[in-house]
Amino acid sequence: MAKGSNVRGETKQQRQDAFIEGFLEYGTIRNGCKVARIDRKTVHRWNTGDDAFADRFAEAKREFGEKLEEVIVGIVLDPDAVKKSPILAITLLNAN
Repeated sequence: MAKGSNVRGETKQQRQDAFIEGFLEYGTIRNGCKVARIDRKTVHRWNTGDDAFADRFAEAKREFGEKLEEVIVGIVLDPDAVKKSPILAITLLNAN
């Protein structure tokens, strides 16, 4: 087996890419792991032992957070939606 590959023939880089893509889509480590078909311990190992991965993962967390903020801001800017979820508006105001 080639160095850095696994049983499925994927390289570490391909598994990391799949994890990051899954995390960006779903926003959780659990779902990122499902997409990449890895376990949480692998993510922890990469995050503590691979600076490039740790940087990419930190950026993915920021990016997903911004995606959530955009959704919430969109809701808060819609007067009808604010009436249904005033707590979202209050929370966003407090955050800013």
